[in-house]
Amino acid sequence: MFQGSRRKIERANKHITKLTQVIEEFRTSDCHPLNVVGGSSLQLEITSPLPNDLPEIIGDAVHNLRAALDIAAYDIVKMTGQEPDRRTMFPFNRGINF
Repeated sequence: MFQGSRRKIERANKHITKLTQVIEEFRTSDCHPLNVVGGSSLQLEITSPLPNDLPEIIGDAVHNLRAALDIAAYDIVKMTGQEPDRRTMFPFNRGINF
């Protein structure tokens, strides 16, 4: 039961592991010297850009987690003996307008 959701979560975890590696590589690189300014302030200067694939890795992880919830909703509808349709999905509040 919920095998599809579990596979999506496993895939998301792979992306999260990769994200952790990319962030750690960036953090330990020489790309962000920390300077003391005026004796009481710290200034962080990033001298190289964040890794290019950072947004994609985050997006893939979030997408897989969202898909896991939608697949779980589908499975729950099937378990109740009903037939899922194209509107079967995990409910999210979309009331926020930007």
